[in-house]
Amino acid sequence: MFIRFVSIISFIFVLSFAAQAKIPGEVLKPYKSYTAALESGDSEAATKYAKEAWDAAEELMGDSKTTGDLAQNYADSLALEFSEDQRKAYERSIELASFYSEDTQSVAMERQIKKTQTSLYGGRKSRGRHKKDLSDSEKMIEEYGFQNSTYHAEVLFLKGRADYSRGNNATALKYIDQSIAMFEAADDGLFSVFQYLAKLDRGDILLAQNKKIDAALQYQSVMQNVEGDVPADHPYVKRAFGDWMSLRFEFEEDGSLEEAEKAGLCECWPFNELKGEIKPLKRVPPKFPPNISRSGHTNVMFDLTDEGRPMNIRVVNSTSSILDKPSIRAVEQWVYTASDETTDPLTRKDIVVKLKFELRGPGGRVIPAR
Repeated sequence: MFIRFVSIISFIFVLSFAAQAKIPGEVLKPYKSYTAALESGDSEAATKYAKEAWDAAEELMGDSKTTGDLAQNYADSLALEFSEDQRKAYERSIELASFYSEDTQSVAMERQIKKTQTSLYGGRKSRGRHKKDLSDSEKMIEEYGFQNSTYHAEVLFLKGRADYSRGNNATALKYIDQSIAMFEAADDGLFSVFQYLAKLDRGDILLAQNKKIDAALQYQSVMQNVEGDVPADHPYVKRAFGDWMSLRFEFEEDGSLEEAEKAGLCECWPFNELKGEIKPLKRVPPKFPPNISRSGHTNVMFDLTDEGRPMNIRVVNSTSSILDKPSIRAVEQWVYTASDETTDPLTRKDIVVKLKFELRGPGGRVIPAR
């Protein structure tokens, strides 16, 4: 969740050498296996060893900072699956945050927000839990004096996302707008990726309300943060770019691009470098996969060789993964103008195209994408 710790999917607790010297071997052994599993990318093994380390700490160390940290490692290793086991682990980690001598309130608040986030994704079975978690989070904000902080903004965002998941778009937009404003005004030095997710959700709500230009501008605000607090290849930035790109293509097709640009849609990368610089000479349409049941599209990015052949072809986003391979195979056969001594090499990198797959029913009507 936070850059100064890590996200809910990345796990946060690392034992210092000094701490390891005081920890029983029965705890340290599964902990080291857990860290090794993390490094190898084996999430299933990481969860197994995280649980063993926590259980051993409970038995041999009882109430301690280490026990609380290991409880959180286990809860984090379960990502967003939501289970009573995960919930108990977060509750235990919150209880033991008191062993942090200086940052007790911040650690407890961070763990409470993680618990609130996981209950949000549990569906109907966790709706009552999530409501209580939000209430507890708001009480902690008040008790710890975290009003108008990054923590407070996160709680507002989670309230908005809960309403959004239930289709209450108007209320969701109210809370999300409040959270975005609070993220921007907070001066506590904390950073949360929720401020990007809040903007993405805002764009999605506007799109659902058929406010496409407003939605595109919202995605653009995330997409253009490539020099900000998250890297350009962060999933939220890539998702924003894909959604923005799809809408920009749509504006070009329906004739509303000029209106969108007047409203603030940028003529920015990758489009600003491509106008008039390259021309397609040959385009082979993609073949429909046999198991396609609806229309859809892909946004594909590629570079060009000096001879004008696409290379480094990758799908930025698509309405269905079954369209990815046909799109790549089609682009592999395309040909563009060759480069010469006047060509800027940058205009031949990261070229973006949209490939449409229109499936029609017996009456000739297009079967829309989901």
